[in-house]
Amino acid sequence: MNVPKFPKFTFEDWLEDRLTGKEYTYMGENDLSMILHFARQDPDTLTQEDYEKIRKYQGETYDMALEMDLETTKHVLSVCIESTANKQEYLKLEIAETEKKLSGDNRQYQRVLQGKKDTARIRGGTYKQVIDCNNKFKSGGLSTKMITESELFAYSLNAKYLEWLKQEMESIQAPLVTIDPNHIKNILNSLSPFISGQENNLTNVLNHRGTGQKIHFQGTQSKLARSFRQFFEVNHWIDGTKLNITKWLCDNFNYLDKNRQSKPLSYQTIWSYLTKEQYK
Repeated sequence: MNVPKFPKFTFEDWLEDRLTGKEYTYMGENDLSMILHFARQDPDTLTQEDYEKIRKYQGETYDMALEMDLETTKHVLSVCIESTANKQEYLKLEIAETEKKLSGDNRQYQRVLQGKKDTARIRGGTYKQVIDCNNKFKSGGLSTKMITESELFAYSLNAKYLEWLKQEMESIQAPLVTIDPNHIKNILNSLSPFISGQENNLTNVLNHRGTGQKIHFQGTQSKLARSFRQFFEVNHWIDGTKLNITKWLCDNFNYLDKNRQSKPLSYQTIWSYLTKEQYK
């Protein structure tokens, strides 16, 4: 049986990028036993300690580069979203595009789902570059995507990015205000003088099944805000931050001005009546 002859190299050779392309192929995940076979025969060949050290550095570098590239990709998306009027629609399109990228090669995607990593591509020079980049990244710099020429790395990045996108979408879709279902009837009864003919619409809103139609509150902004302040602070029928309660009210209610015209709520006015001591 002809056993292939492995070249002589050490950890320092790897760290200094002194390995040739041919030698580099022997750093595959399944070559440890063969490498160590020759290491025992020739002390100048890579030792088990060297091999394990290289594997450790390759794994750490891979994860570090992946995290930097993910944060950079998220940052780019955040900048783009700032200029769009519909964040939810933008995220839907981004999710669809990322899913399309992942569907291109199901074999690679399955490898990602199995936790596979293309760490063998990381040589000593790449290790040094990623470490240097990470130091700059911690100071506010962005990743340079140095090892994304690996197809598996690119799939890993897109898989993590897709997971984050879906979490972002869920956070947008999550209700701003939590309403105790056992007290929806109490809220309806308290507001009934001001929502004549709109009971079904308010019930839907309180159950987070909004139809897109705002409720026309037949009273002042102060009356609406003070009512919900009592529901929150005294009755404990609703829960959420006062910032979210303010936004939720502005998203779902109009009010009648002094001329009995339906007007959008003033964010600042609602916030004041929800927070200031003199309006308790």
